[in-house]
Formats: sequence, structure tokens, C-alpha cells
Amino acid sequence: MVSKYQNVTKLNPKRIEEHTEQLIQKQQHKKGLYRRLTLLSVVFLLLVSSALITLFSQHTSMSAREDTIRLLEKDKRVVLEEEKHLLKEIENYQDDAFIAEIARRDYFLTFPGETRINVPKESDD
Repeated sequence: MVSKYQNVTKLNPKRIEEHTEQLIQKQQHKKGLYRRLTLLSVVFLLLVSSALITLFSQHTSMSAREDTIRLLEKDKRVVLEEEKHLLKEIENYQDDAFIAEIARRDYFLTFPGETRINVPKESDD
């Protein structure tokens, strides 16, 4: 009886070992590739997360500063109005007629020969 595998040549054991070593090297290369990709992904995620945290903190800081600026501008307007009022008072107190009117009203002073009559204010009772 003739074997049907008679015409098949046997592989060289050296060639089989080389092929096996190549497969092992490819698997090791893939492992190394996956490790490098994982490391790069972790580094990338760390960089992106730190950038996002920085942007968020800057945004929070800027909005707080903008609120402070708005409050200070409001206070500035109030102070400027008060300054206008005080300058007007200074101008009035430099006028003799205004001073005479204040003296007559608040201190009950009169001009010579003048008689002051106080009329009580009506209450809402």
C-alpha cells in the first residue's frame, strides 16, 4: 500500500523553529505596542484633563473678577454723585444769601428790627 503522504516533503525543523520565533517576536512586538499606546493614552488624558481644569479655574477666576469690577463701577458712580452733591453744597455755602437763609431757619436768627414768629407744623393726627 502506498501512503498518500509520500509526495509531501517534510519541513525542516530549523525552519519551524524560525517561524515559531518570528511568531513569538510578533506577539512581543504587539504587547510592546499596546503598552506604548496605553502609556501615551494615559499621558494624553492627563494633559487634556490638566488643561481643562486650568481653563475652568481661569474662567471661574475671571467671572469673579468681572463681578468685582461691576460692583466697583457701581460704587464709583455712587461716589461721583455724592461728590457732585458735596461740590454743590460747597458752592452754596460760599454764597452769603444761602448762609443767611440757613442761619434764619436753623438758628432762629433775625435781621436787626425783624421779629420772628414760629408757627408750629401741623401733625397728621
